[in-house]
Amino acid sequence: MNPGVIVAIVVASILALILIFLISIILYASKLNKLGNRKFCESSRQLNGITAIITGGNNGIGKETALDFAQRGAKVILACRNLANAETVKQELIKLSENDDIRVVKLDLSDLKSVRECAREILSTEDHLDIIVNNAGAAFGPSITKDKFHYIFGINYVGHFLLNYLLLELIVKSNYGRIVSVSSMMYSRAKTLDFTPRDQSDIRYPFLKTYETSKLAMILHMRHLSRLLREYRINTYSLHPGMVDTGIFQGMEDNHNALLVAIFECVKRFTAIDCKTGAQTQIHCAVDEEAGNETGLYYDNCEVTELQTTISKDENMARKLWEESCRMVSVGLLPPCLQTFS
Repeated sequence: MNPGVIVAIVVASILALILIFLISIILYASKLNKLGNRKFCESSRQLNGITAIITGGNNGIGKETALDFAQRGAKVILACRNLANAETVKQELIKLSENDDIRVVKLDLSDLKSVRECAREILSTEDHLDIIVNNAGAAFGPSITKDKFHYIFGINYVGHFLLNYLLLELIVKSNYGRIVSVSSMMYSRAKTLDFTPRDQSDIRYPFLKTYETSKLAMILHMRHLSRLLREYRINTYSLHPGMVDTGIFQGMEDNHNALLVAIFECVKRFTAIDCKTGAQTQIHCAVDEEAGNETGLYYDNCEVTELQTTISKDENMARKLWEESCRMVSVGLLPPCLQTFS
């Protein structure tokens, strides 16, 4: 057979396999994303008198959540790293919602000093806090944070853990307390959390480096908080928003080869949902009346969803994670405001 024909056959076969692979991924992702069957929050509850803080509230599903809360009459605090962009978004939200009770605070979740400063500002300017939405996240980025945590784990979990811990002082005063955390169905890929001490010259706890592990940690965090806050009637929620076309994958092109980026972009184009749709489950958790009777659970598509792995339901692991997290950010095992019921 002519060598040219052989080469052509091989190339055609490879292209066919790539096409089949892409179609398979798209079909699988479409099924997981419940395309054509995404639900919207049905609650018409108003939030007048309610104060809500949203991390990463200046873009993506965080911005859509902020708009929804503002339209319901809430005071909305956008906790963001990019203040210039956040101020622009604030004016946009005020115009769209006709609610000018929106403020911006500086928050860089990759820097624990910034997290502490953000909490300090809120504690000094707000007399109560009713809703915390742990929305900001990263899937790619620099290798480590200023505090020597893996960048993804530092933003997705450690920064949020410390922020929540410090703001408990305010939210326990609320008659409408809800803490909502954006996780991901990818939590199911994380099979373990290893608390073995590491050499201080290394990245601190490099075993907690993956996106999947950070999302598992957030689920366990919400489960443990639900027990700590039961006496205060503060509810906690973790959720999968769906595969949403947001900026969470910024930096992917700097960390992966061009083929992987191209495959991801192709899959995203055919399967990703828009930000308004992707925000619905966290809005549901924050405002729905029935959800107000639930705590410590995991949600997908605006409904309670059974966790799929043993570790994600392991109460002992949730407690160990809490204890290790307190040690990592140098705080006591219980904030003073919770010690009454300890």
